[in-house]
Amino acid sequence: MDISFHYFAVKSVARAAGYDELRAQQIAVFSQFIDDYNWYSYFRAANIPYYIKDKKLDIVFNETAKLINPVTTGFIDWVDMATLVLPRPQKYTVSAFHFIPQDSESAAAGDKRAVPATLNDGSYISTMLQELQTEIASHKITDNDALMRMGMLFHTFADTYAHQLFTGYNNKVNSVKLISATDNITGDDVTEKYHFWIEKWIARVKSIIKTNLPTIGHMAIAHIPDLSHLSFEMEYTVKKDDKRYETRRHSRSNTSVFVTACKQLYDYMRGILGDHPANMEWDELSEKLARGFLIDATDELDKGESAAFPKLKAHWSGIFPNYSYSYDSEQIKRDFVTAETNDICTIAVNGTEMSLTAKNYSDDFYKFNYFADLHLIRLYGEHPRNWLSVNEAEDNDLVALINKAD
Repeated sequence: MDISFHYFAVKSVARAAGYDELRAQQIAVFSQFIDDYNWYSYFRAANIPYYIKDKKLDIVFNETAKLINPVTTGFIDWVDMATLVLPRPQKYTVSAFHFIPQDSESAAAGDKRAVPATLNDGSYISTMLQELQTEIASHKITDNDALMRMGMLFHTFADTYAHQLFTGYNNKVNSVKLISATDNITGDDVTEKYHFWIEKWIARVKSIIKTNLPTIGHMAIAHIPDLSHLSFEMEYTVKKDDKRYETRRHSRSNTSVFVTACKQLYDYMRGILGDHPANMEWDELSEKLARGFLIDATDELDKGESAAFPKLKAHWSGIFPNYSYSYDSEQIKRDFVTAETNDICTIAVNGTEMSLTAKNYSDDFYKFNYFADLHLIRLYGEHPRNWLSVNEAEDNDLVALINKAD
């Protein structure tokens, strides 16, 4: 899914469910921001709060040097694509936040593909939402934190619909082939158009990563599963036993599937709001959402979020004229930094010395990383990004960095 769902649809559903403008905006912003938070370099923070130092977390890499290990949740540009060939981003970013396995049992059995989640189905992601609902009901979480956390979880929950049958790891099950594609706006067969589009997309990725295309997520068919105006059919492979694989076909209307995902989010928010009246009943909302998803922003989205936003805003505003839409991921990142200090430290990374200034960061910055790390803990246990588990070269670089900083 892209910003058309994660921001525009989520904002519309939250308003319809009964949230006011400010609260609905908070939910939708942090639903979309999961895709856009691509900070992965270590940096220095002067005002590290106590809760970030919790021993079960791994956000503070070195307290003496004030080094922060950000919990990267997204990859927004073509340069970020190059990092996805590494096992760490696949495990801690792609799979965890965008292709979450169904549950611990399926993951332990080796099936780490995403499966469409429903509320209270016992899956990883629905269980996290259920736990949040309990925290809200028992007043164990502030309103602002609950809205941020809800939006973040909504992103991963919704992605189980778009990314079903795919895994965030480099795996043979992702070696799918597009059979057909239909434009749900016009009813036209656009298979040839999107075959050509996929070829261009793959060629561009290859030119960036300087290797053959890995089979991570839905890379083999580009963003076909995310485009809300398409229906498509694909051929995919499932493992029957240790030696045999079986070829199957999967077809769906993204428009219809995305509306189904919205119904789950609507029901969840209505459960949270309880007696507070809805602004719009589901039957009316579902029809409007279906129209919202019928927009072809393929070319704009290929250029980037900022290129697509004006077209999407005009479209969604025409359907929901009483709702307001505003989103800028780069401004969110700028607002994360509240001040610079005079505390400068020289560290060495890959044999190169760097002078880093410690900055003050906002509470939203720390809370976003905190909730993202709790998400990883739910999947992998305490200290989820254990540095000893990464390759030896990277370990040595980080040891050098710490020794220099100390």
